[in-house]
Amino acid sequence: MLLTLVNDMPLVHSASLFFLYSRLKIVYSTERYMKSASEKSYVVAVCLSAVFGFIGLQHFYLKRHLQGYIDIGLTIGWIYCFASGQILLGVVLFAVDMAHSITVTILLLTGTYRDGDGKYVCYPGQQLNQY
Repeated sequence: MLLTLVNDMPLVHSASLFFLYSRLKIVYSTERYMKSASEKSYVVAVCLSAVFGFIGLQHFYLKRHLQGYIDIGLTIGWIYCFASGQILLGVVLFAVDMAHSITVTILLLTGTYRDGDGKYVCYPGQQLNQY
């Protein structure tokens, strides 16, 4: 019988440690990311997304600042492209910005969007399953 050593441990022992580590990692990750409701208002988030979604104000309200800055950048980009005569690039940036805004609004309406803290922005009466 041939045993291979991994870091001065028999292979059988290191495999069992890896299994235990992976199980602990799964337990830790499920505890860390249990579904919980956000303190942010669903109505305010949906209204900001529906009216000012192309600017990205809902991202700042929901503490997702990086996405907000990207949305503002897209908006400034397509406005600049249209103003400077680069119509094709402006249309592409506008389409990407609108597709992103519509996607975020739909995710908010269905209660599957998370705020910056990883909590769900729940619609009134939404029940969160624990797993």
